Amino acid sequence: MHRRISLLAILYLSACSADVTNPPKRQAPTPPMAISVFAGDRSTCVLTSGGAVECWGSNALGTLGLGTTDSNAHGTPDTVVGGHSFGALSGAASFVCALTTQGQPWCWGSALASGSVSHRDSVPMAFAGAPAMSSISVGWGHACGLTVAGAAYCWGHNQLGELGTGDTVDRATPTPVLGGSTWRAISAGIDNTCAVSTTGQANCWGDTNYVDGAIYSEIETAPGAPIASPVRFASLHSGAGYQCGLTSGGAAYCWGLNYASALGDSTMTFQPVPVAVVGGITFATIAISGENSIVPTTCGLSTQGAAYCWGNQSYEQLGTSAAQLSTCAITAQQFSVPCSPVPVSVAGGLTFTAIAVGNTHVCAVTAGGAVYCWGMNDQGQLGTATSTPSASSPIRVSGFGTQ
Repeated sequence: MHRRISLLAILYLSACSADVTNPPKRQAPTPPMAISVFAGDRSTCVLTSGGAVECWGSNALGTLGLGTTDSNAHGTPDTVVGGHSFGALSGAASFVCALTTQGQPWCWGSALASGSVSHRDSVPMAFAGAPAMSSISVGWGHACGLTVAGAAYCWGHNQLGELGTGDTVDRATPTPVLGGSTWRAISAGIDNTCAVSTTGQANCWGDTNYVDGAIYSEIETAPGAPIASPVRFASLHSGAGYQCGLTSGGAAYCWGLNYASALGDSTMTFQPVPVAVVGGITFATIAISGENSIVPTTCGLSTQGAAYCWGNQSYEQLGTSAAQLSTCAITAQQFSVPCSPVPVSVAGGLTFTAIAVGNTHVCAVTAGGAVYCWGMNDQGQLGTATSTPSASSPIRVSGFGTQ
């Protein structure tokens, strides 16, 4: 009897010892998946599948939404404070807005969203009484959104009539765009706003120089006549003196200023009406710099997810070797920049579902929710924990998704 008990005790102790020396392996937590991205003036933010927004880069104007402002470079992602659950994200320069899953807009950064050019918020701020929105677009100092029914609302800076309210008075809360039109899509740009009607026509207001078919135009404080073009659009994207749009079939057209060949038509000539981006690529989405720069960059994703960029390559933001590119002489300003007058493939062979173009860098999201960035990195905007530039190819930001 005693012998049996001793054997059982030995077996029990052996089992316990095995558990201690070979504990079961714990699975590492699954990183959040990114679903969309914003690239601004030396800052980047992504929206994750869980509804959180994470940002990195420059926080001098509160763009990272951390509740503080500072001059340090934030080289890795931090979660925007407040614990909100967002469903859409947009931004430009140092101004970011997001929609909650109920469609309510919240904004932070160098906002002008309060209607004051000197105002900034380092935490997300809501707008009392704002209607539920299905989409949002942020420009250099203002934002616009569409309701499910297609009604347009804008708020923020309005010096040049970009809010479409019939005047030049800043608005601290979302205000209806005049005219009562129903819109399919809207895009806030540099002191202007463009929208797509239900018939696919493009209409712009605010500072319409270069975007309504003329080099010099009067300020339009409300939607007027549509752009004179037979092209019908499904979406529009507004930038610094130029616009680009996609048709329902994925053809890309651009018009306006063409410094550094940002229109992708193989020239540097001002185009008063939409011209086709060369190359015959069928695009799923397109992105242009929302910064106030005369040498911008444009990028797009094909329907297969391949990334293409064209225009300015000064900071390697085309994502390819400068040896393959051209030189664009900006005659009026008496300087030259490396550029591509036509779309070129981004290096690495990756495929993406979302892309955003900042002032000096570009970021994109893969189908697996991973984030890649390329271009300038002086404020940590590439999310690599360093200030080393990308060397003309995408680098992965740690902490998001799979390949």
